[in-house]
Amino acid sequence: MRPITLAAGLVLALAAEGLAQPAACIVAANDGLAAARRARSAVADQAAYQRAVDLRRAALVATDAAHGIQDPWMLQTHLLIATTAVQGYELCGEQADLAGDLTAVGAEWRTTDGEWGAGISLVSGGDSLSPADFRATEAQPVSPDAVGRGYVFWLAEVQATSWAQVGYGQIHDAKVRISLGNDASGATASNTSFDVTDDPAWHVVVVGVPRLSVRATVVIGEALDLGELAAVPVPIPGAAGLEVGGRLRRLGDEDVTATGVELAYPLLDDRLRPSVAIEAAWPDASLRATRLRVDG
Repeated sequence: MRPITLAAGLVLALAAEGLAQPAACIVAANDGLAAARRARSAVADQAAYQRAVDLRRAALVATDAAHGIQDPWMLQTHLLIATTAVQGYELCGEQADLAGDLTAVGAEWRTTDGEWGAGISLVSGGDSLSPADFRATEAQPVSPDAVGRGYVFWLAEVQATSWAQVGYGQIHDAKVRISLGNDASGATASNTSFDVTDDPAWHVVVVGVPRLSVRATVVIGEALDLGELAAVPVPIPGAAGLEVGGRLRRLGDEDVTATGVELAYPLLDDRLRPSVAIEAAWPDASLRATRLRVDG
């Protein structure tokens, strides 16, 4: 059974042109932090993709061991697609439909003992808004108001022993158009346009210690936009299967530090994996985010 993670990064800083919004609304939807948030969303989406890859590899290694198969290495290709649509989304008093899309592809070579490996991935995602009363027709299959922003993130990584993993990649901005609507016959029209912009890219550097399930990520644009130290949930001895992880992040664009903890409890022989994450921001000690996630 191939684990699939449904994780569409809904970046709510969107260019909602044509929705008859006040000027202040348009500014709020396209504020100066939007680009940095997209970069952070790209890192989170790539992490979700990698988590699905790791779960799949672990399941295959366990199956091989159960059948006495002792292959020294594995070569895998991966495809993950997630689409999210929210009807009746409200932005500054106007009703709109919000559509999000995430696509991830990659290839990975790794020894079954977990000591050596290399991989490359390409993750793209974005969101768009269209008026809630939009109905697609043959004459106008795409709403002129269905516009948004997104990203393309490529990352190459190499692992040498279970103590060292390094990677480098780039995140590029993109303009997104994802239009959803019903035509006169009731069928759904879906039209997507994804154009990478010429804006300067963010540089991403990753350093990890696989044996400890720890990973440090640095995203650099014009300055340090993100510095993150993350530990994926690992089993706690004597806790009846409970797994605990966490992360520490420095958000350069917001000048804040965020800390978070994640609790996971695998079910059905790890085929279903619910988790809860909570994150707080400092120095104001405010609750930044809560998330319920189910992988399976």
